[in-house]
Amino acid sequence: MAFVISISFMPNQLSANNGTRTEPVPPIESPVDAARAQVLLNRLDQIRSMDKSQIDANQKKALRQETKSIKKELKQISGGVYLSTGAIIIIIIILILIL
Repeated sequence: MAFVISISFMPNQLSANNGTRTEPVPPIESPVDAARAQVLLNRLDQIRSMDKSQIDANQKKALRQETKSIKKELKQISGGVYLSTGAIIIIIIILILIL
């Protein structure tokens, strides 16, 4: 039970660059993945810094789709399993009831 609890509370790595990026920076294993992830993160920063008041609805929709696909690709690169706080609490309650 102590092992399960100890692996459940692993902290997420958060980026600490002036508050512009809110999602965690994914842990990257290979240099190719690291370079691709940096390119994707730079593109996300470019999209966020754009003045979207001057573009039409179709371009905004394309930017939203691009943002979603970039985030999806970053999740695939990073891998890993993250547990929410609620899931951890439920697991602990189930373990207490079983034991």
